[in-house]
Formats: sequence, C-alpha cells, structure tokens
Amino acid sequence: MKPILADKYLPCQQSTHNLVKEDDTDPITEKIYTHFEENPEQLEQFEKGAEKDEQEYFDNLNFKQKAKYKRRYKKRRWAGHGYGIKPVLHVAYLFQGYHLAYGVEGKRINPSKKRLAREIGTCIRTLDKALKVLRELGIIDWVSGKKTWETNTYFLAECYKTTPMRRPDDFDYPKHLFWKIQRHIKIKKLKEFTRVLYEHFLKDIADHLFHKTKSIRTSIEKRRRKSVKASKDPPPKRKKPPNWQLLRTFKLSFKDQWVIGRYSEALLRSAIDDYNFYKKQGKEIDNIPAFLISRCKAHKLKMEANQKKANPKEIGEWLTSYFKSRGKRFIFIAKESDLDTSTSEQKPFIQFLKHKANIKKSILKVWQKVGGQWIDKVFNFDRPDLVDSIENYLENSLKFQGN
Repeated sequence: MKPILADKYLPCQQSTHNLVKEDDTDPITEKIYTHFEENPEQLEQFEKGAEKDEQEYFDNLNFKQKAKYKRRYKKRRWAGHGYGIKPVLHVAYLFQGYHLAYGVEGKRINPSKKRLAREIGTCIRTLDKALKVLRELGIIDWVSGKKTWETNTYFLAECYKTTPMRRPDDFDYPKHLFWKIQRHIKIKKLKEFTRVLYEHFLKDIADHLFHKTKSIRTSIEKRRRKSVKASKDPPPKRKKPPNWQLLRTFKLSFKDQWVIGRYSEALLRSAIDDYNFYKKQGKEIDNIPAFLISRCKAHKLKMEANQKKANPKEIGEWLTSYFKSRGKRFIFIAKESDLDTSTSEQKPFIQFLKHKANIKKSILKVWQKVGGQWIDKVFNFDRPDLVDSIENYLENSLKFQGN
C-alpha cells in the first residue's frame, strides 16, 4: 500500500486516519484521493488557510460574539484546524446518506448549511470549501435558493447513486439518516444493492438485522419445543372489586353485580343508604338490582348538578333564585345593625354581602332565634361544598320554623 500524499500535506490531527489507498476503494473515495494527489495545493486550504481565515473572522467579532463563537467551537468534532482530507470524504458520504434516506423516496435534499456543518463537525466556511471541491469533481451539484428565500437543493450524480461509498473513519452518522436507511433496508426499498450495503455500508445496521432475525427465529423454535402441561392445581383466587364487597349482603347474581359494580363507591354507598331507609319505613322492594341502579343514576345526576353549581357565578345565580322562590320565609337585612334582637320572630334573618368584582369574596350571614337564644351562621364562598352546606342549613332552619 503506497501513500498518496506527501508527509507535509498530511493532517496534523489525524492519528487514526492514514491517507493511503486501500485495495478495494470505492469510486468516490478513489476520485477524491486522486484529485488531491494531482492538486496537493488545494489541501492546504483545509489546514493552514483555515486557521488564517478563522483568526481574521474571530478578530472582527465583538465581545458577545466571541463568547458565543467559543461555545460553538467546542461542539465541533475536531478541536484543531488541520482537517486534512476528512471534510471532503465526510461531506460526500453524508450526501450519499441523504440520497439513500430521502432521495430514493423522491424527496428533495435541501438541508441548511448550518445543519450540514453541525453533522460534519466543522464550521460553515470549511463546509463551503468541501462542497466546492465535490462540485468541481462532479460528485454533487446544487441549485441555489437565494431568490426564493429557501435552502439550496442538492443533487448526487447519477453514477454514484447505486455504488455505496465506503464509510470514512470517525464518521458519526446522524440519527435521522441512520434510522431512515435502516427502515429502507427492512422493507427492502434498497433491494437492488442490499448485498453491497451489508458488506460496505452501515455494517452495524446489517448486524442489527441479523441478530434480530436470529432472536425471533430462536424464540419461535423454543416456543414450539416447549410442551404445555396441564396443571392440576386450582386456579389462583382473584380479588373481587371493592364495590362487589358492598353487594355481598344482597346475594345478587354475577350479571347484576357486574352491572351495579360499574358505579363508583360513593354512588353505591348512597344507593345502599336509600335502600336501608326504605326498609326502615316498612316498604317492600321487589327488584333490588333495579332499585340500586335507579338510585345510583339519581345520585349521579345530583352530583353532576352540584358540580355545575360549583362555579362561583352559578352559585350566585342559584342563591338569588333560591331566595326569590322562598322570599316570604326569610327576612332580609342590609346591615347587621338592622337586626332587632328583642323580636320573637322565628324566621331566619339573611344578610347577603355580594362582592361585585370577585364572587368568592362574598359572605352570607344567617341569624335565627331558637328557644329564646340567637344562633348565627357565616358562609364564606371559598369553600368547595358551599351549595350543599347552604341548602342543608337553610332547609333545616325552615323545618324548625314549622313553615
């Protein structure tokens, strides 16, 4: 194996990459090596020239731009400027990957230069130099998108679309291309040169497919060889749902338990309380499952109505309509000083302090004389059970009044 380039043109930081021609090189790699062998002066632009241009560009930046430039420079694959022939090989291999991932589907290949530079691990100026060399060799070409405010659309030469390029050293394949090409190999979209792909292109994908197929085949064979033996042990006991435990005393059929058990525990307990209340009243219930289901539905509707009333605006509207329907049973006062403590009136005295901006800051005060003593109650509108608490308290006060 004979070195192609002189020692002075070898990259300064390519310890793992020797610029020597292999016996079975692909046409693209061989063409790039031959070009730099015939034009060794062009290799200098990827070494000394890059450092000079980089320094001039860095000197013209302000303080913030320099700090941002240093952070961006740390993310590059190569720390120094002696790229050597690597950027050209990597860009050519990357564009062939774009063709195998998106070009075979008939899609446009139009990544931005910023994305290409990030995937290669160089700056945009070094990428432009590599693109210029590949365009000069006729490997790739592109249509500018400046007039239409779009990114460039790149094209790979027809003669290099069906001959995969050998993977360069230290090339990190972008994940979106890796998985896309792997998918095409699985569905045999790249069937015409799948064999070449297995031998030269993305060997790790080929290994992955081989091991996956072997694993599937082995597991199927194991399942076939495995003999199923009938167990004489009784099946393990399954725990019944919690709601079914509440229905144990009714001795219902499995179907009835399954239908009633779909309701929540709170609804089911309320329905059972109604059943016990009916039995204490001496009433007979012929169809227990139908009764429990009807009571669960009734409590569910009531719960949904209470949830709708939980909105502060709806609470105010509900309270106003409640007092209008029972206006004669209450005595309304504007302020606490209007309360006559010497009266023997048993009707509740109501003071509703409604906050116009925020209904949650409203307050409802209730006074009532019971057994010669005054009992007062204050309801703040920030409590979650406001509707039920107000309705229950006022209804009990009306019952005590006897009206």
